[in-house]
Amino acid sequence: MKLITRENDELVSSVSLHLPQKQKNTVETLNIAERLVELGFAKASVPNNIQKKTIESKLAPALLSAEARAKDYRNGIWSDCLPPLPFYVVYWRKGSQKAVELLILTSKTFLKVIAVGSKVVFGGAKKLALRPFKSSKQVQTT
Repeated sequence: MKLITRENDELVSSVSLHLPQKQKNTVETLNIAERLVELGFAKASVPNNIQKKTIESKLAPALLSAEARAKDYRNGIWSDCLPPLPFYVVYWRKGSQKAVELLILTSKTFLKVIAVGSKVVFGGAKKLALRPFKSSKQVQTT
């Protein structure tokens, strides 16, 4: 695939950015074309005759789904082309987003409480096990 090509009256570009991760020895690939389409700064134009098992066959569904997300959220060029979203859709999306954030925060806090509680229980059991055994009955020898 060429970096920039011209087909009919359209300019076609595919750019990927490879970002090395500091903590892991991996490389994150950021497809800039997909991000531009997702933000609404570009439209996805996919040819009909794509061969299977090629780079284009992998990029086409990603670009089309990114364009669908841009249309759904009215990003970029889609903000003027499409009618505004009803207020209840906007509030539903924001509410569900906040509910997910709250659920994640609650689960993290719950796991911390369980971790601290287990440390206390196991610490107490260890102290109890290491305590010397004292019999409550007095044995009298003669």
